[in-house]
Amino acid sequence: MTNTSRLQTVLYLAGSEAAAREGAAALEAVPSGRERTVYPLSTASAGAPSTWVVDVDCVVFAETPTTVSGASLLEVSEACGETPLVLFTDASYAPRAAHATDGVDGYVRKGTDDAVSHLADEIEWVCRDAADSEPSDAFRAAFDALPEPALRYERTDGRLLVRAVSDRFVDIFEIDRAAVVDCPINGDEGVAPPGLEGRTAVLSDVIQSAKSRQFDSRHDTAIGVRTFQLTIVPCAPEATGQPLQGLVIYRDVTENTQQAQTLAATQSRLERVADVLEDDIRTSLTVADSYLAAAERTGTREQFAAVKEAQTRLRAHVDDLAAIARRDECVGELEPVAIHDVARQAWATVAADDAELVAPEDTDRLLEADKRQLQALFEHLFRVILECDQADDERAGDAAVVVRGTDDGFAVGGCDADSVALESAPTSAPRLATDGTGTDIEPVARIVDAHGWTVSTTNDETQTTVVVSGVEGAEIGS
Repeated sequence: MTNTSRLQTVLYLAGSEAAAREGAAALEAVPSGRERTVYPLSTASAGAPSTWVVDVDCVVFAETPTTVSGASLLEVSEACGETPLVLFTDASYAPRAAHATDGVDGYVRKGTDDAVSHLADEIEWVCRDAADSEPSDAFRAAFDALPEPALRYERTDGRLLVRAVSDRFVDIFEIDRAAVVDCPINGDEGVAPPGLEGRTAVLSDVIQSAKSRQFDSRHDTAIGVRTFQLTIVPCAPEATGQPLQGLVIYRDVTENTQQAQTLAATQSRLERVADVLEDDIRTSLTVADSYLAAAERTGTREQFAAVKEAQTRLRAHVDDLAAIARRDECVGELEPVAIHDVARQAWATVAADDAELVAPEDTDRLLEADKRQLQALFEHLFRVILECDQADDERAGDAAVVVRGTDDGFAVGGCDADSVALESAPTSAPRLATDGTGTDIEPVARIVDAHGWTVSTTNDETQTTVVVSGVEGAEIGS
């Protein structure tokens, strides 16, 4: 194979996908040198730099190292290893600085009329020793050396087939390589790769449109249930005559996800503290001040009694603030849990010999939650429902609590709660008012808020059902 017959492959890295696509298209259109395929990729789109440089002849870093977008140059140069790296940068970054940078093999200045042609010539120069060589096992070695699980797939005869998986993929997901490689990626034959079940259209769109995609998915692994960010990267456009290909890179983001949830829960508590300060405590202080002023003028016993009542309300609000600020309501590690399993465990802690828990089997669902907090939520709701039943003379002695899953959460209600039309517009409220006095479900609201869910009630003439919504189902891959 001569240097004019083997297709040259180049990875064009830029700070944004738009800049990467534009630069790659311009480079690919240059007529000089060998025919080349240029893969565009944003440096912000695919995790660590070591996951970018796979099976290419040359890498172009098209950002200025002294800018935010170009700050990853040293990481990229380290990831390139033996793959030539050409720096395509603004004139502000001098050639002397470029050539003094470890791992940089070529330098071309942007901003001139023929800059892209010079870039093509520079690529030919730095790749001259490899021009006549055949592809070797270097790709397999680089692919297997990826620090994150990864797989390569291609479209052949209209089917998406897995062509390679990294050693890290095999170790983390404990999947036999032979059960995946050369099999349809949707699992029609063999094993479907984690997170890709039912995503055939997305995978096909990535390699067809040459645009990367990302999404999160949770999976059971050799080290427990973990959350991964899957990045799907296109490898070869159809114009090259090669099969359409793509890479799927799995980045473990479990800790990041948990930190984000903790921060969200903290923010929710702070907002609730601000609401109580503004709406309740400030009002009570204003009332107390006004009655004190009146007491100074009149000295009547009624005025002092009103002040005392306002202070009592104020102390209650302070207690609410203390409860909100406690870390007890902070969500811990999320895990897949079945609604009915947790509900039964909570029911066992509620002394209710004359009541029955009803959990229709066909309404169970799997969700992600702090199991301890979810059980506390059910315990409190059960007590609320039972207290409401006992307060209702017509339903006394016939108590039942129904727990069932809904499309985006779950519902807990009293006797005959299955008949409640959950599709009706719920009335958002922190109190469950069935006996005229209102039953406090503030602890439930705090747990719900900490998970990022919403709580509301639906009412008819005989019963009230608490509805928790905005709950994402757990996705657990094999």
